[in-house]
Amino acid sequence: MLLRNAFVRDARVLREAQALTRAGHDVEVIATMEPDLPRRESRDGFRIHRIDALPPSLTRLAGRPLIASQSVPAKPSARPPALIALRDRIVSRRFARAASKVAADAFHAHDLNTLAAGVAAARTRGVPLVYDAHELYSELAGFSPAERRRWTAVEKALIGRASRVITVSDGIADELARRYGIERPLVLLNCPERPSRPIVPTESPLYKLRGPGEMLVLYAGAMEPNRGLEQLADASRNARGWRLVMMGWGKLEDELRRRSDRITFVEPVPPGEIVAAAAGADVGVIPYVPAGLNNTLSLPNKLFDYLHAGLAVAASDLPQIRRIVEAERAGVVFEPGNAGAIAQALDELAADRHGLARMKEASQEATARYEWGIEKQKLLDVYAPPKTS
Repeated sequence: MLLRNAFVRDARVLREAQALTRAGHDVEVIATMEPDLPRRESRDGFRIHRIDALPPSLTRLAGRPLIASQSVPAKPSARPPALIALRDRIVSRRFARAASKVAADAFHAHDLNTLAAGVAAARTRGVPLVYDAHELYSELAGFSPAERRRWTAVEKALIGRASRVITVSDGIADELARRYGIERPLVLLNCPERPSRPIVPTESPLYKLRGPGEMLVLYAGAMEPNRGLEQLADASRNARGWRLVMMGWGKLEDELRRRSDRITFVEPVPPGEIVAAAAGADVGVIPYVPAGLNNTLSLPNKLFDYLHAGLAVAASDLPQIRRIVEAERAGVVFEPGNAGAIAQALDELAADRHGLARMKEASQEATARYEWGIEKQKLLDVYAPPKTS
């Protein structure tokens, strides 16, 4: 597996690596090196090999801003597009060189920023390649027009080289098929595993954070731009009957603290513990804004985490999220990027405790349709040996 981040919190990659390992496959993840992380690591039966994204000499010359190994930029870079393209070519070649040394029977490229390396390694070894599109990558909100064009060209040139394409939502699957004339990608939803024992909300550290009679609203995840968090913070300032908790990390935390003193911030938990921790809340909120087509078509992990935690969902009215929330009757949607609409939706939920209880029950019932056991089997089928007649 090729992954252009340090593989610290990537829940999708972790679930996939665990599933393939438990099915008897020998899995190695090539990721990027970051300070204070081991270069080689064993986790849950698979191996992680972290490589320097750039040569040490070039890293020292360019400084940390050139490296930027994370896959989701927050805003267009001030650096010249040619410099960014050069960086990406260098990183891709280093990934391809490292991957080609592995005697793999297949390669799995996570996201478009590892696809070229995956194609090169698969060609060198003469083995299949699976392209796992976590995003509609060329439409990430933080890309400049030049970067969008470059990544679209890369995907157009290389997506047909993959033996199989998988992605995270029906909307992105349809868009990839339309754009590039390929077979519709397999949709592998970002669902968590069903817990091995019943979840007890009172055991969550969040449970006691609510005041008397308050509804507890949780945002779990990265505190990054283009997620509507500024408007969510603004909505919390005059909350009626509810309290906002933010469980995560990211560059916007200081700004969110300045915008509202009515938010309780708690430390993030490992991916496998999110559902149990979230269960101490009443509502899970997803305030994403349609800043680019990728955001519009997103179907984030947290939606399914909230369902498994038994929370009602309050989410931006984006098509992929709305389809599930409304079909399952598990929550409400509001106008994206509108603090007043967010506040009104949450105020109304807090005032209608019977309706809230029905939505929470619906969330629990929905987990039978959205759980990793179902999605895992799709992944294992991709890697199953062909059937002989």
